[in-house]
Amino acid sequence: MAWNLNDFITPEFLGTFSGVVAVVTLLTQVVKRFVTGVDPKWIALGLALVMSAVKQVETGDLRTGSLLLAGLNAFVIAGAAIGTFEGFKGLGRRLE
Repeated sequence: MAWNLNDFITPEFLGTFSGVVAVVTLLTQVVKRFVTGVDPKWIALGLALVMSAVKQVETGDLRTGSLLLAGLNAFVIAGAAIGTFEGFKGLGRRLE
């Protein structure tokens, strides 16, 4: 099986927790370069909320309970994305 970079971010990958955390982490690092004066943690939370909302709309499950759960999941995703970045940042300091 050949490595295909076009298949790196697929809907199936975004449907996993690790996939959405990776994408939110990467997008946060890109967006914070252009949006100055805003804490990157808020950017990560905003991106996580958007991605959770898109997933809910895609699945068509717009019940109140499901939307509330998607909002809570966004906080978990943002926390994991922030922790992932802080972990890599700390690892970089130890390697210097």
